[in-house]
Amino acid sequence: SYSSGAVLSSDVTKAAGKHCAFPSQCKLSKSGSSLQAATCTELLRIRDEITSGGYTATCRHDQTNWNVSPPEKEGCGADGVCSHPDYSIFLQRRLSPAGLRRSSVQGQSLLKAGVQIDSLVSSSYERGKNSAKQVGYWFGITEVKEEPLPLDNGIHGAQDYERKAGYEPKTDSDRGSDVKKIMRVRLRNWLQEDWQQQTEGGVRFAYSHGGTMENAFGHSFDEGDCAWSKPTDNTYDLNKPLNVVLSNKEFSNEMEVGTKKIDLFAVLSPEQTQKMAQCTELRKDYEDSISSSDTTILAADKDKDLEITEDEFTKFCEDLVDTSRTCSDLWKSILSLQAKPYWQKNTVSTSFFIGEHAYFNGGWSEQRHSEGGWQFPYRGTTLD
Repeated sequence: SYSSGAVLSSDVTKAAGKHCAFPSQCKLSKSGSSLQAATCTELLRIRDEITSGGYTATCRHDQTNWNVSPPEKEGCGADGVCSHPDYSIFLQRRLSPAGLRRSSVQGQSLLKAGVQIDSLVSSSYERGKNSAKQVGYWFGITEVKEEPLPLDNGIHGAQDYERKAGYEPKTDSDRGSDVKKIMRVRLRNWLQEDWQQQTEGGVRFAYSHGGTMENAFGHSFDEGDCAWSKPTDNTYDLNKPLNVVLSNKEFSNEMEVGTKKIDLFAVLSPEQTQKMAQCTELRKDYEDSISSSDTTILAADKDKDLEITEDEFTKFCEDLVDTSRTCSDLWKSILSLQAKPYWQKNTVSTSFFIGEHAYFNGGWSEQRHSEGGWQFPYRGTTLD
């Protein structure tokens, strides 16, 4: 999870600070590696919060075929026509078969976890819209609303975005800074805008692009990762409507006085979302099947959060055996059964968690043998 008001900058047009230190705490998804690790207890806390309503999930489109020639940014991206209505959608990078399956599992998992999607939104790129359609199938939603100005692939498709937004940079060297500045403001503004919540606990589910999301959130996202955010009660420090000045044009009133900052609450991959659904079902089975008279260790978890603390176990144990010394020895034995993955090798377990999961993204380029010539992602569940 992330600190409250994570998207924070004294100047709303500037990038947010990173949420972790590179390279000791995190690495970029395409050049290094990343790990999402969580217990069922943590995933259930996330699930319970995001089903409280009002959240927007801004997701990077799911897995694509990257190793195509020429790549999109050197093809239709360089010509600024990737999403132009007069050009074929097949010029764009498309979802791979794995991406289609994975985004469908994402939708199924959200449904099983009790998340209620009220609306689907996407950039104008096919890989975003197709990701949204796979999710929407499970909720009976067929309409995907396009929001190109806050969500499009402006970082790697700057010329395409310039055409839609109606401006031209003064020079080619201004292109990158112009698009980042205007898209940063527009995505942040869109995330805090009021939207029509149709059901209790309903969420808005949107697909965008990695560069666009990192530009606004200050966090890197792998394909399929979703940023769950919600407006806070804090507002940007504006004493008049914000004008965004680019190299060759000024956009007036891009953000009003009183615009709320957003809270980046959690980032979840489809695999972690699938585990969240399994944990939700496990908790329900747990609540239905474990009674107060049960003498298995599961009955020690009185609050049914899938975490057994030492206090919970001690109270449970002392009701069944004669001495606290025996309970202390039993607790040590139970903790020794806890999974000890390498990223926790130097931590001391203080609770017993029922359900743990870790998903590893090994990066996109195999460096050691091919010198970066193999452009294929390694991803996999490493603890379940």
